[in-house]
Amino acid sequence: MVVEGELNLSFKYASNENREMEFELGDLVKGTLAISAETNIQVGFKYYLVEGYFKADADIEAQGCFELDKQDKGLYLVFFHEGITASYYVEYGVGSKPSKSDNNSVKQEDGKDNKTQKKWEIYPKLPKEKSTYKLRLS
Repeated sequence: MVVEGELNLSFKYASNENREMEFELGDLVKGTLAISAETNIQVGFKYYLVEGYFKADADIEAQGCFELDKQDKGLYLVFFHEGITASYYVEYGVGSKPSKSDNNSVKQEDGKDNKTQKKWEIYPKLPKEKSTYKLRLS
């Protein structure tokens, strides 16, 4: 499992022409926390004249974000996420052992080698504009 985070925030609290205090957002106003997990398995076999293998990889990723947002003369911390996605990859093959005069390690038989890779969205993305998870800071 891998956890990564990044925090980029800047803002000012200053007075305007009417001497009222207000927040001004800077260029860097976003933070992220990403979590991912990866796993794989590999198996091979050799039985008399037949050889084969199986390989599978899978991963899952999620990224949460927060951003400062100025709304209605107040400063809000808005929470949103980039969704949860998962993917897997499967590969397997079967072949026959070559004769001793042939230098190739495995002769691949047609139609016996398969590769599959799929990716899907487990939970859809929640954009900042649609998020109801807001914390008023001022």
